Amino acid sequence: IFLKNLSESKELKQLLKLQDKRMEDRELLLRAISFINNQYTEYEKPLSTFLDKAMEGLDKFNDFELKEMGEKIISAIELQKEIFGKHMFSRSILGGKNRVKLNSALFEVWVALTYKINNNQGFNLIRNKQDLIQEYKSLLLTNELQNAVVSSTSSKGSVKIRFESIE
Repeated sequence: IFLKNLSESKELKQLLKLQDKRMEDRELLLRAISFINNQYTEYEKPLSTFLDKAMEGLDKFNDFELKEMGEKIISAIELQKEIFGKHMFSRSILGGKNRVKLNSALFEVWVALTYKINNNQGFNLIRNKQDLIQEYKSLLLTNELQNAVVSSTSSKGSVKIRFESIE
């Protein structure tokens, strides 16, 4: 119920404009939640098992904690929009042929990492967003991160590369 309510929330729909095809919106959120509630170093393939465990783990939270988690996820996404605008969670920030398309691997890492920062850290990211964007573009151009967000995204190595690069 938590994932359904979060995916259907007005705030989230306005931020992400996701299609609810085969519950892809809920899977996307669950991917981020799985890395919010677990260290990326704990990740083991297959992704489906990792997500199943994350879903089971949600049962341990009370209603207040789930509400707070949902609010913090939305805040993390709002921070991404403030920094990257329409290019949040997309390789389109590089320009060229990359069209604006949400990349689930970038979504999970950015939401999980910015979920855990405090307001002062968030303000610092916004204040220094031009530097952050330039550094991020440089990272996205490396073969290592490029492969970690485009191909074999569910390998343990790719998850490690994504989190360690963007952290």
